[in-house]
This record gives sequence, structure tokens and C-alpha cells, in this order.
Amino acid sequence: MFENTFIQPDSDNKRDNTQENKDVEKKDSNAQMTRRGFLKMATIFSAGVVIGHKADIVKETVTSISNKITGQVENSFAKDVEDDFWLSVIETVSRQKGEKITPQDIRAHLITKLFNIPQGWTSGLNTRRVKKIDGTLEQERLTPELDRLVAEYFTNRSVIMDETFAGPLVSFDIRDFKNAGENIENFGKEVKQLENGSEMGLKIYQIIKSEYEHLQQIQKQNAELEVVPLENQDRGITFVYLPGGVPLFFRGYAHSKDWQKFHGDHLAKTYSKADYVGIEGGDALMGERLKSYWSAEWDQNGHYDQLMKGLVEKGFDGFFFDIDDRQNEKVILGSYFNEKGNLSSIYLPDEFYQSYFDYLQKESPRLAKKIGNLENLKILLWRQDYADAHPIKRSFDGKDIIAPVSVINKYDSSLLPTGNELGEIFVDALSALKMHIMAVKMNEGIIQKGIIVDFEGSYHLPLKSFFIKNPQYATEVVLRSIHMLMSEYGNAEPLTWKERQAGKNRSENLQEVYRKLKSPDWERILYEIGRIPMAKVENNPEKTVHLGSNQKTIKMDDTLNRAEGVFSNIDQDILIALFDDKYIQSRIKSTKK
Repeated sequence: MFENTFIQPDSDNKRDNTQENKDVEKKDSNAQMTRRGFLKMATIFSAGVVIGHKADIVKETVTSISNKITGQVENSFAKDVEDDFWLSVIETVSRQKGEKITPQDIRAHLITKLFNIPQGWTSGLNTRRVKKIDGTLEQERLTPELDRLVAEYFTNRSVIMDETFAGPLVSFDIRDFKNAGENIENFGKEVKQLENGSEMGLKIYQIIKSEYEHLQQIQKQNAELEVVPLENQDRGITFVYLPGGVPLFFRGYAHSKDWQKFHGDHLAKTYSKADYVGIEGGDALMGERLKSYWSAEWDQNGHYDQLMKGLVEKGFDGFFFDIDDRQNEKVILGSYFNEKGNLSSIYLPDEFYQSYFDYLQKESPRLAKKIGNLENLKILLWRQDYADAHPIKRSFDGKDIIAPVSVINKYDSSLLPTGNELGEIFVDALSALKMHIMAVKMNEGIIQKGIIVDFEGSYHLPLKSFFIKNPQYATEVVLRSIHMLMSEYGNAEPLTWKERQAGKNRSENLQEVYRKLKSPDWERILYEIGRIPMAKVENNPEKTVHLGSNQKTIKMDDTLNRAEGVFSNIDQDILIALFDDKYIQSRIKSTKK
């Protein structure tokens, strides 16, 4: 099985930092190096290695696509990748034909149904339900031409930027598309002529044009430099048109004072007209970091705090939100910040791994069988942590950096799902679900429809881009890590600051985790999936954004936190089915007939 494929923590077998990889990096143009930041590109070939012969399917698909594509590749812009390539990747992470359905498969399906999240790949068509004369309901298109233009120019596309020994380096970034500048201008010309949707279309165009021009400008600046500083390098962008015609920009960000100083004015100007801005909250209770970034002296580090203030100074009058549910208040189950401020990996007692493995065997026996045993589970969770102690590194511009991985085998170069995602990777899957839920609530009229931008560390872009297009699988990943989703809720007392810095859990707090794994609280789980803390800064021109007695206040908005916001329009029959283990088992048995 997989027992012999794992690298032990002290292994020096590091595939990603080979001379072959470095040679590939040297081939990149200066423009591409400017673009990539740390992990703008995703090496996808090894996404198939866990499933054996599936790797060949992925490789063959890449080859067939490459053979189909002709034409001159201009400058740093690369080849469009056809959708069948990404479908082949999905096949490596989804249930294969003939494999048994698990309780987790069914519960994931029910949860996406409960929140009205579409199944599989989705269309961003802007529609509304209308009642016909005969009483039947049908979907009416509102902005068909804008929908067509967005799809034609930007969405559901990707490009191969380079070929490596491990497969192609792939980008979703609209600025990497062939003839990107020309495409953007053509889009702008056409949206100006629309009868319906022109206002939204122009906002999309202005954001994309600004980002493209920013890239061009820094490429020119950096072209004269022998070594491009990290703060000069841009981060990736993924543009998504969510169901109901909701524009979403995933905007890569570096948590650095110098990087914010170099790019901050551009970001503030570009996104000041957005309606919702996501700010990565880190390991604080979800939503709390928005307030501390804004007004707490201890949290003025010159990056996200400055980004928020810069946006407001440039006229942003929308909502800030936080969907990054990664917390260590009561129990540490993943990486944590030690007394030196560095990320460290937590080592948990065997009872935790046994309880967790028992949960996976019940809810996701297919994955539990693939993992094999407790020792493999320990290593998998340890290696997927975002921590300095992580043994797998990638080389960028002469520097070793830490990379999260999702592969249960010894070659760890994949940043796309492989079917084995566990641990803190669940944050990206949960964030993708919350984005979909925001779009649903817009279309239900609970919050106003508008443009969303989600700022986040560049590591999150590849996985989050995948999860947003595959919400069913994202839900499965969240359910695999419900102990992390639920870690802050219950009767356990919070850890002291010293305990958190030392990575010391209390036995009684861990016992509560074991109880949750044994008997999940599905209603609370649904609530946490649907909860999206938002905050709004007062619009008072007489006050300033800076700390002090004259600072504008920031107020949390509970619209999407209250039970009626989370559970509005929920089908009670589906809710009951989610709780019912006997019903779940009956559905599994029915598929065998």
C-alpha cells in the first residue's frame, strides 16, 4: 500500500529543489519571474501520481492539448489550456467509476444543496426566477451579453506558462493570456455598448485594465535590475464569475510591509470601487482580525492594516469580510506561532490520531483505506501543515520557500487537489464555499449584489481557484476536517498566551475534540460553514483612518452571521436527511443495486 511511499520527517529526499528544477527556473523570462511571486504557478503533473496509472491520463491529456494548440506565443503570454485538461485533473480527485459511495460523498452533496450552491463546474449567468402565467417558475436572463463577454474573454480559461520535468506550469491569471492587453481593450469597447450590464461590465474592465497596466509598469522597472527584489514582484490574480453574475477577484498578496509599500497605492486605487473586500484573518477568531487591523496598536504591521486604510482613503465604502477560519484559541490542531513568532508544527497524542482515523473510516472509508494506517495519517497531516518545520521546499529565485502539499507519496510538487486533502488545506475549501454562499445571498436579496475581491497569501490561489469551480469536492474537504472547523466551539477554556506560544494543548480540550469527531454537531457545522463576518467603516469625511481619538469607527455587521442569515431558504427535509445516519446508509445501499 502506501506505507513505503512516505518520507520520514528527517529525510533529506527533497524532489523540488533539484538542479533540474533550478535550470527550468533560469529559462523563465524576467517578466514571468516578476509575475510569479512564490507560487503563482501550479505544477500539476504529480497531481495524478497517488492514483498510479491516472498520472498517465493526465500526461496524455497535456500532450494532446499541446499538440492541438498552434500559433506564435508572444512575449510572456502562453498557450490557452482547454477545459478537458482540468476535467482530467478533476477525475484524479473524484470518486472513480465502480468505487463505493461514502457517507461523506452524500453529506457533501446535501450541504451544497442546503446552501443552494451549484454542483460541479458552474455558470455565472445572471438570472432571476420569474413566475409565468400558468404558475410555473423559470429562470430569466438579465444581462446575457455581459455574461457572454465575461465568459468569452476571461472565465474558465488557463494557460501553460512553461514545461518542466514534472509537467506544465499553469496559470489562471487573465494577465497571462495570449494577447491579454488586446483582449482587455476589446472587452472594454464592447461593454460600453451594452444596453444591460454596462455599469458592472465597466467596473470589471477598469479593475482588469488597472491590474494589467500595473504589471506592465513593474516589468519595465524590473527589466533594468540584475536581481529583482521580492517586494517588486507581483502576485497572481484569478477572476471568477460566480453563479448569478457575481464578479470575484482572488488577489494574491504578500504579508510584507515592503511589498505593501511597493504595491499598496495601486491596490487601493484599483479596488476602492469594489463592494466587498476580503482580508485574511490568520489564526484569530474569524472576524476579530478586521477590528484589530483597523484600530489595535499591536496589529499595525504595515500590510493588511495599511491595505484596509488605503482602500478607505481612496473611497472604499463597502464591506470588509473574513472567511479564513483558522484558529488556535482553545486547541492547536495545526501549525502555530511560537515564542519567536515563527510557524511551528504541533505534535499531538496518539489518541487524537486514533479518534481522527476512526472518524475517517466511518465517514470517508475510501480515503482511510488510501491512507492505510495511523503512522501514515500522522505524516500526512504533519507534511500538509504550513510550518517552518515542513520538509518539502520549492526553490524560487535562489531562495528556499515552504510549500503546502496535498499528495500522499514521496513526490510533493503538486498544489492542486489529489483527492487526499486534509489539515489546514481545509481553509481554502471552506473559503471557496463561503464565496459561493455570498453569491447565493446576493441573489436571494439578503445582501446587495456587487464585486468581491479576496486578498490572500499567494499560496492559497491554486487550491482556492480549484475549489471555487468544484464546490462539491470543496465540501468533502471541509467535512474531512470538521474537528478544525469546530475547534473553538464548546465548553473548553481558551489556552493562555504562553500555552499557545509553546504549542501546549490541554488534555480536557483535546477530549472535546474527540467527542466532536465521534458525534458531529451538524447544525453547528452548517452554521460555521455559512457564517461570514463582515465589517463596515463609518463614512465620515471629518474623521481619519489613522489611529487615535479621531479615527473612523469600524462596526461588525451580523447580516450573514445570524441564524436567519445562515439558514434562510433551507429545505428542512434535506436538513433532516443530513443528520440521519440510517438514511445516509440507505442511500449508499441503493447505489449498489
